[in-house]
Amino acid sequence: MKKGYKYQHTLERERTKQAVERAIFARAVQLTEAQMDESEGTHYLLIRRPDGYYVRATDQAQIDAAVAAGGELFKVYRKAPNAQSYTAVMHQGFGKPPEAHQITGAEGGPLVIRVKKPW
Repeated sequence: MKKGYKYQHTLERERTKQAVERAIFARAVQLTEAQMDESEGTHYLLIRRPDGYYVRATDQAQIDAAVAAGGELFKVYRKAPNAQSYTAVMHQGFGKPPEAHQITGAEGGPLVIRVKKPW
């Protein structure tokens, strides 16, 4: 076989990977926004009207009218914010911070490396 030859199944896997990447990149903004929503938690806004009834807010005009009429606003979470999703968003936006690793020998002492010559 020539140098650089790729088997058919390797070429198919590469084409599939490229197709998946294209699909992800085409929706990158929507996927990122959805992940950001997930990191904030699932919530909705309730308006407590002056008569004591609660109404779910559906648009900005409704919120403005309720506040002008003396209503109170409450943000209600149906699902708590997701810390893992927040971490993923931050890593995508700012890059993953470097991790420090320390390698030591037995009981935290210095690492001893012995090289045995095969000759």
